[in-house]
Amino acid sequence: FYVEGAEPGDTLKVHIDKIALNRDWGWGGAIPYFGALAPEYKTMMVTPPVVDTLYIWQFDRSRNVAVLNMPKSKVGKVEVPVRPFFGTIGTAPYGKECISSLVPGTHGANMDFNEVVQGVTMYFPVFERGALFMLGDGHAAQGDGEIMGAAIETSFDVQFTVEVIKGKKINWPRLENDRYIMSIGSTRPLIDALRLACADLINWLATDYGFDKMDAYQLL
Repeated sequence: FYVEGAEPGDTLKVHIDKIALNRDWGWGGAIPYFGALAPEYKTMMVTPPVVDTLYIWQFDRSRNVAVLNMPKSKVGKVEVPVRPFFGTIGTAPYGKECISSLVPGTHGANMDFNEVVQGVTMYFPVFERGALFMLGDGHAAQGDGEIMGAAIETSFDVQFTVEVIKGKKINWPRLENDRYIMSIGSTRPLIDALRLACADLINWLATDYGFDKMDAYQLL
């Protein structure tokens, strides 16, 4: 979406007003060379890739759960609470390079952060005129990361509101809900992502909330 008035150096504020399921099923699955436990082309191992496997979850909207039949397992089936969120959300990246929305970074994109739910407010750096806001990759539910490579993937009806904060520069995506403020760092290795998120949160507390930086560090 092209946002009128958004220029590089601004911040795009996005409020997710409504996320609604629009079908009664979602999918998950094992994808070769994909997921937390898979060998990758960059770190190839002698173990073979997982077998391509599709799982179909059925939504019981009356109880707000997703149900997966597991005929090969002793439990027979499992149920998880439905908590819809967007896995991919953000602005156009810096650097004029065309990269896949699958790649997260300072602009957001495929962060798969399960707090991007209805009612939250997010902030993104603006690197291009119009911000070029995007969102998608609907998930009915996910744990703290797509361990197998996919969550419960599905489609949504969505309503959101945008606002341009002129002249306010931020370095990484941020999120607010009714209890917390959160900074998001997306990079490899994981320890660097952790440091980026913590450093951004300290700077946010110092800049917008009046904390001394060392005091903010202590609070974290």
